[in-house]
Amino acid sequence: MNRTRLRDALLLGLTAASVLCGGGFGCAPDLRGVELRAATLPGFGWYMAFNGKKPAGSGTFALPYAVKAPFTISARMGVFDDGALVASDDEVGCIGFADRASSDDERVCFEYQRQATGGPGIGVYSNLGSLNHLCPGGSVVELILENDGTTVTARYRCSSLDAFSVLETAATKWSASEEWDAFVLAGTMDPGAQVAFDDLRITSNGPYSSDPEAAIAFETFQAFQLGLESFYDVEADDLAAAQTDAGLSHDHIALAADDVDPTFAASSGAGKLLDKAEQSHLRLLQLLPGSAAKFPKTYLKVAPLDADALAALATGF
Repeated sequence: MNRTRLRDALLLGLTAASVLCGGGFGCAPDLRGVELRAATLPGFGWYMAFNGKKPAGSGTFALPYAVKAPFTISARMGVFDDGALVASDDEVGCIGFADRASSDDERVCFEYQRQATGGPGIGVYSNLGSLNHLCPGGSVVELILENDGTTVTARYRCSSLDAFSVLETAATKWSASEEWDAFVLAGTMDPGAQVAFDDLRITSNGPYSSDPEAAIAFETFQAFQLGLESFYDVEADDLAAAQTDAGLSHDHIALAADDVDPTFAASSGAGKLLDKAEQSHLRLLQLLPGSAAKFPKTYLKVAPLDADALAALATGF
C-alpha cells in the first residue's frame, strides 16, 4: 500500500471535513492571517499545518460534537518543517475542549523555543496550573488531554519511544449540563511560522443528553471515528482490522440515518447528509479487503459528510 497516497487522502479528507462543517457551530476553521492546509515531509508523511501569512495571525477549528465524560483528545504537534523553525520561535499550538456558552476551556499546549537556555527545544504546558516541561533538542511532541468527568489530566511525551508522562491534573470546569467541543488552535503567528499536527484522535462516552438528536449525533461521531481508524488500519496494512472497523463504522452511520426524526432530518438537512454518508460508508466497506488500493478516493467522500452531519445535528440540542 502506498503510504504517501494514503496520508494524502486522509489529510485532504480531514481538510474537507473542517471546511464543510456548518460554520455556525465552530467547525469551520477560524483563520485570521493564517492558512490551514495539508503538507508532506520525509519522516512525517502527510500532516495538517497552520501557516502564518500575516503578522499576529491565528487559527482555530473545532468539531461540533458535545462530548460526554470520559473524553479525550490527542495529537502529535510542533514545527514539522525545518524551514519554518526560525520564524516559529515562541509559536504556540494547543488541543483541548471548550464550552460553547462561555470562555471556559481546558487545553494542553506546546511552545517551540528556538532560543531556550541550553539550546532549542519544545516546551509543554497547560491552563490547568503552572507546571511546564521542556523537551530539549526537538520541535515535535505528543500531547493528550483526558477528562474523566471530575479530573482533567494533561500528558505528554517527547518521543514516540517514551512513555507518556503526566504534566498536570486539576478539577475539571466541565459539567454534564454544558456543551463542550474539541478544538485545535494555533496562537499568535508570524509570517512563515508553522503550527503542525497529525494523528489527531477524539473520544467521547455516549450521547451528550437524552435528546433524540444527541443520540443520532453520537452514532455519527462513532462512524466518523471508526472510519478514521479503518483508514489508519489500511495505512498499516492490517486489512482484517480495517474491515472490522469499516463494518462497525457503517453500522453506526446506518443506524443514525434510519433513526433520525424525519421532520428534524428535513428541516436541518441532516437527513440527506446522513443518507449520503451511509452510502459512502458502505462503498468504503465493500472495498475491503480486495480493493484496498481504492480506499483513499472513497474515504474522501466519507469524512466530510460525517462532519457536516454533526454540524447539522448540533442544531437540535
